[in-house]
Amino acid sequence: VKGLNYPRAAVMVGQGVELYRRGDVQGSLAALDRATKVAPDVPVYYTYKATVYSAYPRDEQARPERECSLQTDMAYEMCLSVRAYLTHQQALEQRPFYWRSRLVLAESAFYLKRYDEAIRLHQEVIAMVPNSWPLWARLGEVYVKAGQPGLAVKPLEEAVAVVKGTALSEMPLFYLGRAYLDLGWLKK
Repeated sequence: VKGLNYPRAAVMVGQGVELYRRGDVQGSLAALDRATKVAPDVPVYYTYKATVYSAYPRDEQARPERECSLQTDMAYEMCLSVRAYLTHQQALEQRPFYWRSRLVLAESAFYLKRYDEAIRLHQEVIAMVPNSWPLWARLGEVYVKAGQPGLAVKPLEEAVAVVKGTALSEMPLFYLGRAYLDLGWLKK
């Protein structure tokens, strides 16, 4: 019977995607929620659900998300961001060794300005996928945006060394220059 859960969950996800396309965002969340209950160890289902939470503020046609619109503790958009973060956290709890779940949680933490957690999670992802220059570049970017340019230099230099002389070097070079500027190593 458990083997049937995965196809059932995939059907639920398909329904959730279709409901989202039709503008029924609340129905989409409900379908994705059912899918994660039936197949809790499929991290991409959590990613879809978090994406729906993140898309709410941009979808002017959608009715407000039920739970966030009823609470009064924080701004509506912040509530949606927290829900997306918690959804990514659930995915990581289900599959703690899946680096992509850790990465999307790091991005969600960064968006919530939880910089220390975002940096730690990015470092953990790099430990899992050490030869990925985009991950090194992203860690450097997070350091720069978190106000820690001194720590950004090494990962950005690592990334630039891999893609030097190609169009791919633009983003890491930009943040490396910004780190140097923030450190006073370049003149304005």
